[in-house]
Amino acid sequence: VCLRVIPDVYSRTIPEFATGIPESKFGLDIRSGEAWQAANELLYLPRVRVVGLHCHIGSQIESVEPYLLAIESVMAFASKITRELKFNLSLINMGGGFGIPFTGSLGVPSIEEFAVSLANAFDAAVKSYGMEGLWLGVEPGAAIVGRSGVVLLTVNSVKQRKSGDVWVNVDGGADILLRATQGWYSFPIVSAEDPQGTPALRANIAGPLCYSGDVLAKNVALPSVQRGSVLAVLDAGAYTICLLNAYNGRLSPAVVLVRNRQARIVRRRGRPEDLVALEVI
Repeated sequence: VCLRVIPDVYSRTIPEFATGIPESKFGLDIRSGEAWQAANELLYLPRVRVVGLHCHIGSQIESVEPYLLAIESVMAFASKITRELKFNLSLINMGGGFGIPFTGSLGVPSIEEFAVSLANAFDAAVKSYGMEGLWLGVEPGAAIVGRSGVVLLTVNSVKQRKSGDVWVNVDGGADILLRATQGWYSFPIVSAEDPQGTPALRANIAGPLCYSGDVLAKNVALPSVQRGSVLAVLDAGAYTICLLNAYNGRLSPAVVLVRNRQARIVRRRGRPEDLVALEVI
């Protein structure tokens, strides 16, 4: 096992995504002594083999600095375990949370930049504390898969308000892209038929669910669209499938894998009987 510790580092992400601070439900706090007490007990359990420390400081983190602070905190704690408990760890797992560099976003480091920064800081800490032989682990899942997914939505209607607002209503909302409607992610949205098209309007993109918060994005620049047009939500590969929901009896969309220009369905579209499949009569 690895002991999950809280390095007491605020990652400057939204509060719901922050996991490296004492207020988080995860891990044991280094600063308060919780982690030290746990280490003293854990190292001597007969059926448990401790191999390292683990932490995770948040999600959609858009700078490297919080990771550098976390590495220093965790490595200092690892050094204390080695010195005072005479126990050699083999792994420091810094978790994930690397920001997805959404198409068109500015200033978000690439996964390569995150990797180089973490590796350099880790190497420096290893040498500083004299702990050669440690492995550095990371979990960059969302940052890798995020750029690989696209959600296709069909326009149901275009509403031009006298106020000048334009509402483009599509056939999927919080049932498919929950994080967009919560304001957690700002996905790029383009016309699937004309992704590079000259903008003809600025519109709010609304889903079909029966509450006002079912809005995927506001003030999106689009070429002319009409009923039947298809919009593409880019960089939507992370968490989309696992957060699909049947709110209002919505059926889930199919999932199509495209590889080497060949497409195949890997998850079928939802059916009405799926909505009652778990009911016990």
